[in-house]
Amino acid sequence: MNGKSTQTINWDDKLKDEHIDAAIEYLSLFFKQSELDEIKEKLINHEKDIVHYKAKDLLRASELAPLPPSDTEVAGHLKKIQEGIPLHPVILATIEEKLYIADGFHRICACYSLGDDTEVAGVHVDL
Repeated sequence: MNGKSTQTINWDDKLKDEHIDAAIEYLSLFFKQSELDEIKEKLINHEKDIVHYKAKDLLRASELAPLPPSDTEVAGHLKKIQEGIPLHPVILATIEEKLYIADGFHRICACYSLGDDTEVAGVHVDL
């Protein structure tokens, strides 16, 4: 995978409650409730602080391998991108120097499949 995407990606400008809840549910696999409460509060307080990272950097920092464009959810996000439908920002959390993609892994993979330098919008909080 090389280069920048020529495809324009539209992003929502804030998080939705269901995505915050999904992020907390995922992170509950790793962390105690007190830590989850702190993360959720930070997400709510910073939900409009959208940052942009390259898809390749997010995958590398999280130590995750990208899913192929043929993956059902990745393909669905690629279709939304093609149709100009805004994607929800991803939710990233850095905890004890490890990056967790708390919500949006498939969106990142879709962006990566368009070009590894494709920018991904999201909210990034630290604990």
